[in-house]
Amino acid sequence: CGETVFDKGEVVPRRYVLGLGSRTPVFFAGLLANNFVQRLGLTATDFHFSGTYEAGGLRIGYLRIPNFAPPSELNAIAELQNEIAYLQQNTDGLVVDVMRNTGGGCYMLTAASYLIPRPFFFFGEEVRVTIARINSIAAALAAAISQGASPFIIEQYQRILQELQIAYSEGRPRTPPIASPCSPTMHGNEPARDPQGNILAYTKPLIVLIDEFSISAGDIFPAMLQDNQRGPLVGTRTNGAGGSVIGLIVGTYSEAIAGNTNTLVTRIAPVQVPGYPVAHYIENIGAHADIPLDYMTRSNLLLGGRPFVDAFTGVIVNEIRGTYYE
Repeated sequence: CGETVFDKGEVVPRRYVLGLGSRTPVFFAGLLANNFVQRLGLTATDFHFSGTYEAGGLRIGYLRIPNFAPPSELNAIAELQNEIAYLQQNTDGLVVDVMRNTGGGCYMLTAASYLIPRPFFFFGEEVRVTIARINSIAAALAAAISQGASPFIIEQYQRILQELQIAYSEGRPRTPPIASPCSPTMHGNEPARDPQGNILAYTKPLIVLIDEFSISAGDIFPAMLQDNQRGPLVGTRTNGAGGSVIGLIVGTYSEAIAGNTNTLVTRIAPVQVPGYPVAHYIENIGAHADIPLDYMTRSNLLLGGRPFVDAFTGVIVNEIRGTYYE
């Protein structure tokens, strides 16, 4: 009906999130006001959105990742590799935008490998232990072996099954943190390299834009860059919805669905944030900005995001110059 009625009787319009999962940033008008030159995002086949602009005598790169589930991962990787090569050669610093990123899968590992120029920590998962899960992993392992799957896939299944069986035999509800299905290891993931072994990752200063609509992998990705001290997070707390969740039907005759968390995503170390418990989890905590900056203000609404763009531009300029943003 387009309206919400509250207990006191007042009626207010429904509000919807603009730009959720969109390739084009919500503050695009603010970028254009800074003489932004767009590169990616001009054609329907582009997955990323990118460009450059000038500020403080420096050339700033901008790269938006709308989600981590590209229609074609091979095409997205080729696009990302080419764009990072250009940005490495033609910019002094980079703004990585995962605001309103709706999540996805293992493409976030690929993206990280092009942004972190050294071995890095990805993330771990504590997996919920049930006999049904043990049986399903055992069946998947048997199928992988019989079908001649790659050693990587077989080793992944073996590792997960072993941890599940140990936790089950000890009566523990979850496994300890184990590497995600995207990588065989939590630590020591390698940056992107060419066939000759040269690092392809961006090596210059960068910042990461986040907000409360950075969801799931959109939570994990900035937290992982923060854990690897790659650059400050700028914005507002992410959603806190990381991890693997499934929907279960509630009762035989019910149309209701209940969400069930299968895994808890773990960070490199416990994080202390005012108002939240000290924990190494992302669920219900999210990734918190090193530099708070709220896009959802009246001035940004009226001015197309120009104040927001000016503020984060000041942050990346100071990062490039090696100064601290106050």
